[in-house]
Amino acid sequence: MPLLEETVSLLEKSSHYWLDRCDYWKFCVITEHSAANTGPIDQFTGKFDVFSRKVGVFTGKIDDITGMAFLITEQSE
Repeated sequence: MPLLEETVSLLEKSSHYWLDRCDYWKFCVITEHSAANTGPIDQFTGKFDVFSRKVGVFTGKIDDITGMAFLITEQSE
């Protein structure tokens, strides 16, 4: 199993996050389970710039307002 698919598989099995949408070659939008979260945040709002967090082979940005949505992109070396 390629590392990208393996990491996505681990995220899918997580109790804290789910994949709202995933393109294995481009990006996955990961949203934390929360009653306060009404849905995935638009990845084009620009609100992913507060700080980075590495998730497996991915680098994601946490939303500066809710802290719940991640834009996950494959990390380029």
